[in-house]
Amino acid sequence: MAGEVQIPLTFVNTLTKGEDWERRELSDLLQERFLKLNFKQRGGGSARFINLVVKNQVRGFVSRSFKRYLASGPIFESFIQACASLTAMPVEAVISDLCFTLRCVLPHVYEVERGKYVAVGISCSNSDFGAGTFKIGLTVLNLQNGVITYLNSLKEERHVGAAEKDNGYSDILSDSTIEKKIAATQSEVRDVVTSGIHMDRVEEVLDLIRASMTKEISWAKFVSYMQGKLSSDELKELGDILKDRQKSEAIADIKYDVDDMAIINLWWASNAVGEFAKRYEGDKKDELQVAAGSLILRA
Repeated sequence: MAGEVQIPLTFVNTLTKGEDWERRELSDLLQERFLKLNFKQRGGGSARFINLVVKNQVRGFVSRSFKRYLASGPIFESFIQACASLTAMPVEAVISDLCFTLRCVLPHVYEVERGKYVAVGISCSNSDFGAGTFKIGLTVLNLQNGVITYLNSLKEERHVGAAEKDNGYSDILSDSTIEKKIAATQSEVRDVVTSGIHMDRVEEVLDLIRASMTKEISWAKFVSYMQGKLSSDELKELGDILKDRQKSEAIADIKYDVDDMAIINLWWASNAVGEFAKRYEGDKKDELQVAAGSLILRA
């Protein structure tokens, strides 16, 4: 918002972290500049923006091309119904002020290696505030430690596109057309869920997990991959865990060479990241679960 009205971000940060009167000053300044400045939409014409508000809190600031028919209520209603029809049940909800994610798994236990069991399912995420994409993807639950990972998206759609291409849907589409788009989206959600956790797809996931149990990753590559995702203290903690056989094996199976150095495979690395994810809530938890799944995909 500040960028659109040429207010320096450092000034915004100063006021938002200040006293109540400073935050009110920022609110007044934003309002005045939005009312009095003339904006030009990309593609021509005057620009208009939408504030998405919960009570008195602005949680989203989007252009008029925001796809409001990608609303969480209808999407998750269809997602839950589709999962229920396949007997997939919820195992986790990840919630923040801006996003909501629901993960469900099939009620079947798969032995990927002798004595090692997982459940496979599907996940749905959405933001009604333009803070993330609407996506549906595969998820895995390790039954030994409760670690949940997000593998890859089967469907992913942005709420906001280029205004000149979307032609300002929020302004020109009638309510009846929006209702039709909602119904079409719900139908697509059901199709994605049905095909996403079909037995053929589940077998592919199990094969991928088995491959990750044999594919090694060096500590240096792992650290490089996790830069910006895990803190330096968390990476140090993980390094210390690797020096303790008992703690390392509690995460997932791991081997050690003749020099007592850990031989890391992608399955162990994924579960290690998933263990850290359990410490967090909201967006950070989701980010780490996605990172954990990405490690499996490297197999």
